[in-house]
Amino acid sequence: MDAATVLLILGVIVCASADDPSSTSPAATLKPEDQPYIFTVVETEPYLEVRKGKTGNSKFGGFIPAFLRDLKDRKAIPANYQMQLAKDGRYGYYNNDEGRWVGMIGEVMVQSPMKTSVADLAAGPIQVTAIRNSVVDFSIIWANVTVVLVTHVDNGFDTVQDVLDSDHSLGGIDGGSSLQAISHEFKEPFSSMWSKIESDPDAKVADAEAGIARARKGNYTVVVESLYADYMVNKHCELKTIDTKLSVHGYAFAMTKGSALKPELDRGIQEMVSDGSLDKLRRKYWKVPCVSGQSAVIWRPAVVVAFVVSALLLRSS
Repeated sequence: MDAATVLLILGVIVCASADDPSSTSPAATLKPEDQPYIFTVVETEPYLEVRKGKTGNSKFGGFIPAFLRDLKDRKAIPANYQMQLAKDGRYGYYNNDEGRWVGMIGEVMVQSPMKTSVADLAAGPIQVTAIRNSVVDFSIIWANVTVVLVTHVDNGFDTVQDVLDSDHSLGGIDGGSSLQAISHEFKEPFSSMWSKIESDPDAKVADAEAGIARARKGNYTVVVESLYADYMVNKHCELKTIDTKLSVHGYAFAMTKGSALKPELDRGIQEMVSDGSLDKLRRKYWKVPCVSGQSAVIWRPAVVVAFVVSALLLRSS
């Protein structure tokens, strides 16, 4: 049984902290109704887009805002939430130079010298990793993802080895979870992929959009997550995916350690997965012009299994 099958059988993972949340944590109790909850988001197509001329939550469109509206209707999140863009537009990683967490993960953490977090919830396709799980709480996973390569069809690549055997540039998102996953795999072809990436000073890009833009020019192959690749390949007919067969971790929302939001949020996500609402939303927002037959990468909705420990977290801990 391969890793992809194992992860799909496990389904949704409850990413609870190993420690009991402190009763003194400001996040451990719900806010008064007159105090809004701040949900930090990142603009990434098709998950979230900023609409010009709009204000408040209505200025945000895409899959994530629709996801949140459904959760609100199910009373799984407070009605008085406000979405705001993450200041640096990052999902979240530990910045060694700054000595702190940045991105959405950093914004939902209580980091010195602050007494409270900047945001209450990070709403987006945030990959669950062991290191992130050590500093924030995660909701249950709402989609399983794999690592794939996106390349131009004219390159003639059909396998990972084709890319490795060429003088073609291979890269990914600087500080991204997919590159991190590859760097932790010591078997082939992943060790060779990582060596190729590390040997090229121009291999890494700031974000997924920049990677796709380079791939469309034909001289670059980018490492990204399968759901994002699915959307981009369907949108841009000149692109194709190559499956690495590396199943990593799923997408979840992140929140401050000990957050009182988690129990009802988990319930709402479980309901949406079980009744097909989440898959319906995905089909709506992944519907783009360049579709010929079945998508190259399929949507893998999570199947809720409570209190199961992720294979990734076991491997990384």
